[in-house]
Amino acid sequence: MAGLVRAAKKEGRLNVYALAPDWANYGEMIRTFEDKYGIQVHNENPGGTSQLALGAADKRRGQDRAVDALDLGTLVEASRSLGASRLVTLWRVVLPNLRGAVVGGAVLSLAMVLGEYTVASVLGYRPFAVWMVEVGGQDAELAGAAAMLGLLLTWGLLLLLTTVAGGRARRAGKQRKNA
Repeated sequence: MAGLVRAAKKEGRLNVYALAPDWANYGEMIRTFEDKYGIQVHNENPGGTSQLALGAADKRRGQDRAVDALDLGTLVEASRSLGASRLVTLWRVVLPNLRGAVVGGAVLSLAMVLGEYTVASVLGYRPFAVWMVEVGGQDAELAGAAAMLGLLLTWGLLLLLTTVAGGRARRAGKQRKNA
């Protein structure tokens, strides 16, 4: 995303093609991008098809009106229409576009696991998962009850965080519309 923003700032605007404002919330995303980065988004032919978008990307390569980014759905559709199997489309189209998200998720997961283990080790306690296995061998009912309690606490915390974050997002959206 940072590379796209840098390129758009250098160019003076972001060129997109065939993003219908009333489909998949593209209109709101474009307005949010313009507000957040101060970059004008030029949406050419908002009612255009995927075929037209790919044709425009190819024809305008190197021009100032060149398409700066393509929707992943358009790329998948193009790959499948050119005869690629689902596996090839996943490997050569989807995964390269999701590389950053997959790496970020892996890093966060690793950080959480290491964090739990490190905190438990430093404080001299056993991690919860290790304790569950040890107790499960001796008292299955206690292990089951502890697992359910842990699940309910986790769901409750996630529900609370989602509610708080959702309220902030709604308020920010209302403020943006009123401005």
